[in-house]
Amino acid sequence: MSRKTTATTDRPLPQATDHPGRSRATSSGGSNADQNNQKLRRAGLRADTDLRNEKISYKVREHSLGKVPALLVVGKREMEERTVAVRRLGSKAQDTLGLDEVVAALSAEATSPAAGKLPG
Repeated sequence: MSRKTTATTDRPLPQATDHPGRSRATSSGGSNADQNNQKLRRAGLRADTDLRNEKISYKVREHSLGKVPALLVVGKREMEERTVAVRRLGSKAQDTLGLDEVVAALSAEATSPAAGKLPG
């Protein structure tokens, strides 16, 4: 059984500073999904866990139709290698990266360009 974690926002990531990411996973990866979820939340990203007993392809399709901008999928191979597969909305390609890299990239995307600039 594979696990799925997705980082998402309701809006495009650059505009999502008040609504950061979301995480989802299947039941067999519950503890790993919880750890991924916590890491995403600590980074300021909104995160949820999807523990439904559905096929990964069904969940990917469902979340893509829901306009989820980034899906983080963790299967057996990813758990062994301590990585996540990242799928972006509108792309069938996926990249496999370490969770820390993904969290850093999503956090950077979710931060407003004006957030680092001080007035004056």
